Amino acid sequence: MRSTSPLDVRSGIQQLTEQLFVSGGPDWAPSADTHFAMLREWMDTGITHYIPVHAEFDLGPYIEDATGIRVHHIGVDDDGQDKPAEWFDEIIAVANAVLANPAHKLVVTCAYGINRGPSAALAIMLWQGWDALAALGAIRSVRPIANILYAEDAVRWHVLRTGGTEAEALAAEQQVRDWFDRH
Repeated sequence: MRSTSPLDVRSGIQQLTEQLFVSGGPDWAPSADTHFAMLREWMDTGITHYIPVHAEFDLGPYIEDATGIRVHHIGVDDDGQDKPAEWFDEIIAVANAVLANPAHKLVVTCAYGINRGPSAALAIMLWQGWDALAALGAIRSVRPIANILYAEDAVRWHVLRTGGTEAEALAAEQQVRDWFDRH
């Protein structure tokens, strides 16, 4: 069953693969204690790189100075509009560079870990060879509050970037819509 409260798992870090994690953003923590606890959890988990994908602000320099975690801010608005292929391209360029080193661990977040962050994680998983529906299931299983609003954009981007046709992109988007209807 999906959680109805962002506070249920918003501040925890959830592991998707050996090197990829999702979370809510520490910049949006409800208190300084929660903020520092989140960053401590990331450091204890071995996080080396962080991609915040919210556009509202960038605390990258502060987080880098306080933790040593390398921040790659790739912000976009959570406005319900289609996300451009270039946004996913930038995420993948950073993720590929980071994850090429097996000692690196990457966390991707947005403000609450509901839409943008999980959608960016989906794009990374697709690029790593995951099936779209399996990746959606994996994200939702570890982060029940994930709505993954931009999943259709991510699968469209992936199909077209890997040489697929417009018809294949439309079919992939429909599979995602069908998955959400069932989940």
